[in-house]
Amino acid sequence: MTTKTEIVHKRSSVTGNIPTTSQLAYGELAVNTYDSKVFFKINDGTERVVSLEPAAASGSISNSDVTTNSFTASANQTTFTLSTSPRTENHVIISINGVVQNPTVYSLSGSTITLSTAASAGDIIEARVFDTTVTATQLAHDFTIYRYNIVSASTTVTGNDASGNALSYKGDYVSVYVNGSKYVHAVDYTVNNVGDTITFTTSLGSGDTVEIISYGSITLVDLDIQKNGTTLSGTSEQVVDTYLSATYRTVKYIVQMKNSTNIHSTELLLTHDGTTVYTTEYGTLITNINLGSIDADISGNNVRLKITPTQSATDVKIKKIVVDA
Repeated sequence: MTTKTEIVHKRSSVTGNIPTTSQLAYGELAVNTYDSKVFFKINDGTERVVSLEPAAASGSISNSDVTTNSFTASANQTTFTLSTSPRTENHVIISINGVVQNPTVYSLSGSTITLSTAASAGDIIEARVFDTTVTATQLAHDFTIYRYNIVSASTTVTGNDASGNALSYKGDYVSVYVNGSKYVHAVDYTVNNVGDTITFTTSLGSGDTVEIISYGSITLVDLDIQKNGTTLSGTSEQVVDTYLSATYRTVKYIVQMKNSTNIHSTELLLTHDGTTVYTTEYGTLITNINLGSIDADISGNNVRLKITPTQSATDVKIKKIVVDA
């Protein structure tokens, strides 16, 4: 008979319970079954506990436009010119006399729709072109825990905690506990702009224990240079994207260049130290000819992504993932 061994991780069913670094070994997992979170310990220069948790993405949608074009077809008409150019066949919905058509029964070239089967006289053709860009989506977060043992009455907590870690947080992305009780932001305490001090409404007393959880985040940006892309004229080096060097440190780009039937797609990972930009390019796919080279630099306060096309009139589209500085 085979004996099965049940492996059980450290666990808690109490909401808000988070293991400390001393309670976890490297590679060991802890589970909060109430909050649906899994914890493990890392050391990236600072020993801390991070979590994995299910989270619905939150963010904003911008550039969400729907353009409707209506036509009354003439006998045997197959082509219809739209007022705007959809990105692909999948960004336009075609209906004939109220019946939505499968994208396989029409083709797209710029702003022109061509039906594979000619319309009859009087048919009502409706095209709905849509364009949506996600500008910012919070995906996940990790956190750092600071613990202070209060030795005398005070209304503020700042500086190094009991483990020698200096308090640091961004905005109001913090949770504050005193003697195990969660305090309410703007009611029981306030934060400062620097992100290094917590000020309490009521003075803390000697013997109190304060725990501050500082949350970090990454941001996903889905960016088109322009609504329908951009075209590079000539073959000289041209700037296709910029961002503030103080805002983002590391950026991953997906770049697509297109000229006629030639496609050149590649990925670029970029980081900087405030003076110099460091890049690595990988995952390059070229259908026929190389359409350009990619470089980056810092000009003033901005990091610039630059492309030198090999062909005039090269269409460029990019998407990027950014990580805060």
